[in-house]
Amino acid sequence: MESSVFAGSLQLLSCVLLVSALLYSGYKARCRSLERAKFLKTHKCQSTGPSYPGIPFLFGLDFLLENVRNVIKHKFAQGVHERFQRYGPTHRSRIVLKGIVNTIEPENLEAVFKHQFTDYAIIPGRAKLVKAFFGDGIFSNSGHEWKESKSLVHMAMANTRLDEALFEKHASRLIQSIRSQESAAFDFAELAFAYTLDVSTGVFFGESTGALVDQEIDMELRQFGRDFSMLGKMARVLTIFNNQFPFLRRIMFWGEYKPTQSRINSFVDGRVQRASSSKQHQEVLQVRELQDMKIPSARGTVVEALALRTPDGLRARKEALNLLLAARDTVGIALSETFYWLARKPAVWAKLRKEIKEVLGDRTPTFAELKKMGYLKHILYEALRLQPTLSVHGRLATRDTVLPRGGGTNGREPLFVSKGTYLLYSLYALHIDPKVFGADILEFRPERWETITPSKYEYLDFGTGPRQCPGKQMGWSMVAYAVVRLAQEFREIQPRDDRPWEEARAFSFFNRHGVHVAMTD
Repeated sequence: MESSVFAGSLQLLSCVLLVSALLYSGYKARCRSLERAKFLKTHKCQSTGPSYPGIPFLFGLDFLLENVRNVIKHKFAQGVHERFQRYGPTHRSRIVLKGIVNTIEPENLEAVFKHQFTDYAIIPGRAKLVKAFFGDGIFSNSGHEWKESKSLVHMAMANTRLDEALFEKHASRLIQSIRSQESAAFDFAELAFAYTLDVSTGVFFGESTGALVDQEIDMELRQFGRDFSMLGKMARVLTIFNNQFPFLRRIMFWGEYKPTQSRINSFVDGRVQRASSSKQHQEVLQVRELQDMKIPSARGTVVEALALRTPDGLRARKEALNLLLAARDTVGIALSETFYWLARKPAVWAKLRKEIKEVLGDRTPTFAELKKMGYLKHILYEALRLQPTLSVHGRLATRDTVLPRGGGTNGREPLFVSKGTYLLYSLYALHIDPKVFGADILEFRPERWETITPSKYEYLDFGTGPRQCPGKQMGWSMVAYAVVRLAQEFREIQPRDDRPWEEARAFSFFNRHGVHVAMTD
């Protein structure tokens, strides 16, 4: 009898709890609905607009499968561009429970990067992947943590020495590596990544990995170069699907990931410790104490500059690795893709060589002289227009907000963006807008930059706004210096691969076939 009464009471309690939960959920939904209606009225925006016509009961899985199919076919960026052409420059889509706003409208990008910057954070999947591989730093943090990272990194980069002698040393090694091919075909992309890694590690640590040379070099340095390249490849492969499949890191690189990461961390920790315990470091700290905590503007390596500005060695290591990832990968891709086009445009190569001869004669360039070469700038602008180092980027709305365009049936009204919505923008699609860049958008023609002046929201090479790449000047200098020195040394460059350009299955945007060329004196 007592047991039946207890069972009845338990059932009653369960029913009460269930009904209470349903009533509370209904109440919260009603409150959200009223809040949204008030928000829409206050901001005069629309909650609907052009959308990807997905099959309703698939909850966006058809959109995901289309992306997967395009990746497999090496046409992810092209597929995204075609969707913008079909559904408009701003349109909605969905993957399961994740709402997405896709946009390439400059007005919307200006809102995201400038006017409503605090309404957005970087996409969590990307942040988690960068943290997993390289630690939490400027390219993975958001909010207050990002502000601290930005302050630290920008001060460090401002006090990092860019040495023309260092650039010349590794450009000369690049030239020697090319000459060793004896005019035969080779993959320039491999040498481009080796060059950028050597220059970057020289700037960051004061010693280079020797990726371009066969001579004897410190084995720890050489191993770091190999490990960092491997970790970068892992990250490039995984980033594109990390939001949906975060477990892939553990499956695809089982047995490699942890040991590689451990060796990298140990190497950088040693360099940070060495910088922190150096005599110069201690002298600068003493001067800082005497000058009311102000740090003198002594210039050195990136690690030395970071160590001066934070006593936390772990933080210095993580920021250094975040920056080194961008320096090696982004610059390596930019340099190799530039030569993909130069090999196919002999008239552009000849015109560039003429400009360099007029400015420099037979001298090696200074950084100031690189900035004076207008045609060189236009070549680099054009290469990054057609092959931006990242094809698609994104943000996450951290609160209810509004975009200037994308709402209403014609997509011209302000668009409501709810908290938790992903905002994706395609640099590739943005950079081939005929209204901005002319009808011949797929043609590599540096001369177009003599007559066009796209805004910083119509053309994004190194990003814009508060999150603009802090190493932009360093990256631009690495690419420009290598291009000039190779143009001085090689009269002719020819393509040695008839296969069409196809994007790699990776988050970064580069030719999966490499850049096979031949160069002659």
